[in-house]
Parts: sequence; C-alpha cells; structure tokens
Amino acid sequence: MIDQLAEGETYASVMKRVTAIDLNPLGVTVKGAKRSKAGGIIIEVDGKDDADRLTEEIREVVGAAAAVRRPTRSTPILILDVPNWIEEAEVISHLVNFDSSFGDCQIRISDNQGSRTVFCRIPMKIASKVTDAGRIRIGWAMCRVKLLERKDKVSYKCQGTGHVAAACNSEAKPKACFTCKSLEHLARKCVAPPRGKIKPTRMAQDLLDQYMVERKVDVALISDPYRVDGSSSVWYADNGLKRLAIYIPGGCVTIGNVVCDVEFMAVRVNGVQVYSCYSSPNRPLDHFHNFLQRLEGSIRAILLSISVLVTGDFNARSAAWGDWVDNQRGEDLSALLDSLGLVIANEGSTPTFTRGAGSIVDTSSIRSGRLENVKQDRRRPLHCGLLAAEWLEGRREAFDAETDAERIEARITSAYDFAIPRRRTLIPEKPPVHWWTTEISQLRSNCVRAKRSRTRMISRIARVRGNATVGFDNDRAEAELERTHDAFREAKNNSRTPS
Repeated sequence: MIDQLAEGETYASVMKRVTAIDLNPLGVTVKGAKRSKAGGIIIEVDGKDDADRLTEEIREVVGAAAAVRRPTRSTPILILDVPNWIEEAEVISHLVNFDSSFGDCQIRISDNQGSRTVFCRIPMKIASKVTDAGRIRIGWAMCRVKLLERKDKVSYKCQGTGHVAAACNSEAKPKACFTCKSLEHLARKCVAPPRGKIKPTRMAQDLLDQYMVERKVDVALISDPYRVDGSSSVWYADNGLKRLAIYIPGGCVTIGNVVCDVEFMAVRVNGVQVYSCYSSPNRPLDHFHNFLQRLEGSIRAILLSISVLVTGDFNARSAAWGDWVDNQRGEDLSALLDSLGLVIANEGSTPTFTRGAGSIVDTSSIRSGRLENVKQDRRRPLHCGLLAAEWLEGRREAFDAETDAERIEARITSAYDFAIPRRRTLIPEKPPVHWWTTEISQLRSNCVRAKRSRTRMISRIARVRGNATVGFDNDRAEAELERTHDAFREAKNNSRTPS
C-alpha cells in the first residue's frame, strides 16, 4: 500500500516510478491496483513472499516520496496510567522493547488528568500477546492495556450500519425533535416542556428567564446556575465556585446591603434581606459548622425590624422541613434556624433531590415582624392563623374557580393547624383514635396489671415447686393461682364494651 505522500508529490508521479519496475527478475505477478477509501493505492499480489519482495523494491524506488507498507489487520488499543514525567521518545522506546512491531505503528500520546494515555493501532498478532500480558512496563510503572472494540460504521443519513452517508443509497430518515421526538418540528422550535429533571444547562436557564417574564417575577434565587455574568449588574453570585446566585433582571426593586461569601450571597431587596446559600455535601461536618457560624454572624448583624428570607441547597435532611430522614447536618441547621427566630416555609414532602429514594435538601425560612406579632397574639388564634396563611401564600391573581377553591381550602387548613396544633404521635405504630377516653385507658391498665400478676404467679409456683423437696403446699398454690386467674377474667370482662 502506498500513501502519506511527501510535500509536492502526487500519486501520478509516484506511480510512474513504481510501474517502471521490472517484475520479471523479482518473479512477482501483480493482480491489480486500486484506490483505498482513505485515498491511498493498494497493489494486489499473490503470496506473502511476493508481497515482501515487491514492498522492498518499491521502497528503494520511491524513497521518501511516500510511505510504502503492507496492509495488515489491526485493532486499536489504549495504554493507560503512563507517567507524565517520561518523555514521548522514551515511551515509544519501551513499547518497541516489548515488541518490535510497535515501531511500525502510529502512536499518539495525550495528557489525561495527571497521567498520559497512549493510543495506537497494532496488528492482530500482537493484540493477543498484549491482551494476555494485561500490562506493559514503561519505566518503573506497570501501565494498563485496554483493547478497544471495533465500532460499526453508521450512516447519519439512514441510521443504518455497515456504511457511511457518502455511500448510502437509502432515503434520508426524517429528522425528529430531540425534546419531544416529534417529526413535525426540530428542538429549536419545540414548545413542549423538557423531559425528566432539568439540569443546569443553558436551556434550563433560558426557561427560567421566560418564566420570570410570563409570571412577572422580579427576583430569582438560583442554586447551581448554568452561567453567571459577573460583568452584569443583574447578577449577584458568591465569590467562590459560583454555585449560587441572586438574579434580579427587573429595575423596579431597590437593592442594597450586598454581602458576599464563599457559600452564601445576601442582598436587601425592597427592605427584605434575602440569602441564597449552597453547601456542598462532599465537605466534612466541621466545614459545614464553619459555614453555619458565618451565616449566623451575618443574620444576627441585621436589625430585628428587618424581614429576612434564607433559602438554598444546604444538603441537610430533617423532618422539620418534610424529609423522612434526619442527619447531623439537618439537626444543626434546624437548631440554628430556631435560635435565629426563622420559621421554615417548606410545604409538602416532594423530594428536591430525586436520585435514588429522593430527599429534601432545599429549605426556605423566613423571619418577619408581622409574623412574630401574629404568633404572640393568642386571643384570636384562628384569625391569626388566617393572617399567617394569607401572608405566607402572598397575593396572586385568580385563574379559575377550582384553583381559588383549592387555595381557600389550603388556607383554612393552615389556619386551623396554626390555631389548633395537631397532636403528635409518640408511638408511630399506635396512632391516637377519636374514641379513646380516660375510662378506657384505666380499664386497659387494670387488665394489663391483672394479666402480669397471673403470669408472675405461674412462674413463682413453678420455681418453688421445682426447688422444694418436701413441705410444698399444693392446695395453697392452686388457690393463689385460681385467685389471680379470676382477677384477670374479671378485668377482661370489665374492659369489654357492651354489645
């Protein structure tokens, strides 16, 4: 095979020299010549010996004008964990020492996260040797070898395998929308909501912008934003990894008292101090405590007359905000919110992290003088509960009767939960029932006490009878056992409800 022409050479000039070779002295018969898919020229002969003799003769004639080689079946391999302090020439030298066939292979070396990766195509006869070895020594390191599987060619025109689009004779497959799989439009014109969880992508952030425009939202507190424009005056982000931000695109709010930290960002918006926080779950507990201390110091520096909103992804779990699992982070955060007078505003138990069994790690909490005044007024608990429910919900435009009815029902439920707190269940397996009374509780206690007395009497008689050799009063034992049995039967009859 002839390919890789030198600069200024053409296949016509090279083949003119090749065809001038006299084949009779070599004893070689050429069956044909054709172009390869890569553009080279393949010369076909019979037998391995004829191919070797013709290859040597062509190399002498062509020289450096082109590369002359015998095509062999090859397979790609990756050599991993190559030390980055070894020069490329030394890497190639070690490979050639392992097998001399590496000297004729094209080797490409690239850096990969503190080490190097070697890619090359080797003949099939070496592939079995490399696979059996598993590792190749390069310097003092034993480097892993990975045999890559050959992938079938795919035509992007018909999505068929075994050929490429240039050689495809099939009809083009219609393009489908990447979002909704519809054949009527493409993804750039799709109006359907994205499937699954919205990840921090440009599309997700564009959807946020559109949502804020449609719903007339002035402020957005974002965790894990796709991008943060530091030169813009509408973005306020932490001074660390930019994992949290406050986005205020509208100009109808007043902004002041900007506080920037590595793990939280605070801005006073229309008189309300707003905090956006993020704490990585990969950091140790001591680092989380340090973050809570900085957050506490910032909040305590704010006057009590100023409302505070704290929200973000704390990666802390607690039943206080609807999660079904408690961890140390959740307990520490809950204690901090209680000490600062912040009220948790989470509603429902929908997981905010859906991987695995799901968890609720995003929390929102508020502190307001109005809410504190409502909680201190105990003379009208139901009225105070309605005011608190209305304030927490905010004023929204009505859409239809069904939506308004659901809002009113939720508001009344919240008001009664505020005025008449639900009784906590001490034992989850035994929830309270409405028909339970003090009299029933006393009857049940008497029944349990009589049953235990009978059980202890049976055990005592059996123990005394087993230890006594002489003088055991069997009549007295039977009388005591009958007495405790009658007491238990009477207590059980008294506890039964009349039919």
